[in-house]
Amino acid sequence: MSHSSSFNPERTFSRGQGRLPGDATCSAPLSTFRILKKELDLDTATARFIATIAVLPPETLAAAFDHAVGLRRQGGREASRALRLSASENSELDHAVRSALLPRSEELNLYRPGLHSDAKSVCLIAARAVRKPATLSAAQYALLTAPFAAVGVDVPGATPTD
Repeated sequence: MSHSSSFNPERTFSRGQGRLPGDATCSAPLSTFRILKKELDLDTATARFIATIAVLPPETLAAAFDHAVGLRRQGGREASRALRLSASENSELDHAVRSALLPRSEELNLYRPGLHSDAKSVCLIAARAVRKPATLSAAQYALLTAPFAAVGVDVPGATPTD
């Protein structure tokens, strides 16, 4: 692996200056940590969509997941793969969906074992589509958001979010 000319492998940080948890030291430049700590903000449509689907009753989330499973063979897998999000956007969406559903994990799993995990999956896929509709065709967008449209959720239109 090659490094830029400004990289100094001998440089380490003392406690409080970019040191990793525990006793490990890191030789990466301090700017690396600033980049990793950059936080993104969800756009309004995506945040509203996540807030809406996260409070759906367990039976509705189960129906949405079951609908999504049925769509996988109709191009759902390919549509999901067509999404082009950065790692930080993916992480942000994952965190938002997990945080919204975590308080309900027991409720969801009591309704149907594994529903909490299933709900996270179907919610995240749809949230990714809502976040980056411009990376999808209209048919792909409709396919990825169909599980929630089918259960009566008002899905945002496929318009660019950036």
